[in-house]
Amino acid sequence: MAISMESKEYILKSIEGLPPQKVQEVLDFIDFLRMRFRPEQSGVDESALLLQQNALLKIWENEEDLYEL
Repeated sequence: MAISMESKEYILKSIEGLPPQKVQEVLDFIDFLRMRFRPEQSGVDESALLLQQNALLKIWENEEDLYEL
């Protein structure tokens, strides 16, 4: 998907004047979005994550168990 020149200019103008720390946060967020929308390239095994999540659901369902960990 191509991004329009107008969008690129808006992004650049939006980060101008931000402190370096905030610019780094923007860059980190961009990296996060890239990984999130390209899971096949992220190296994350989604089936393993689902298994872990299903195992933890038993703990998450009972509020008392949450505090025993």
